[in-house]
Amino acid sequence: AAWSTPAPINAEVDAELIALADLLTPNETEFEYLLQQQLGEAWTLDLQHFDEAACHGLCRRLCPQGSVVVTLGEWGAFVSHPPDRLRGDALACYRVDPAAVQARDTTGAGDAFSGGLAAALLLYPDRTFAEQVSFACRVAGLSTERLGTAPAMPTLGEVSERFGEL
Repeated sequence: AAWSTPAPINAEVDAELIALADLLTPNETEFEYLLQQQLGEAWTLDLQHFDEAACHGLCRRLCPQGSVVVTLGEWGAFVSHPPDRLRGDALACYRVDPAAVQARDTTGAGDAFSGGLAAALLLYPDRTFAEQVSFACRVAGLSTERLGTAPAMPTLGEVSERFGEL
């Protein structure tokens, strides 16, 4: 299973590599760049008036066989699955709410999200993908309450203490 996070975005991202990914986790800026580079689509995410159907369609064109999780910072995340690989979810596309936090420093939040998602996939394999992404949002959110990058990464115990068990 391949997992691709194009951060920081590489100008030479290979379309064949993206097509092989089981899971692609760009942030909104990287997603817009990939759409332009790979599909020739000049599309801007409007987080105030988010069009889930349009975003899902673009995700399916960008990464037809894999799930795409677009991290949206304070807006949470958007998930798009191929129709035949819902990863335990009921829906092929949906938004995941952000964790309720008091952000101080967002540096490293994307890395915290990726680490949180990897941990959730390993620690909670029987949970739905939506629950696993929610866990990743909690990890990322908690990381923004502290200054820095690596020192700001929360432990599993801190995530559980703050938000309860997954």
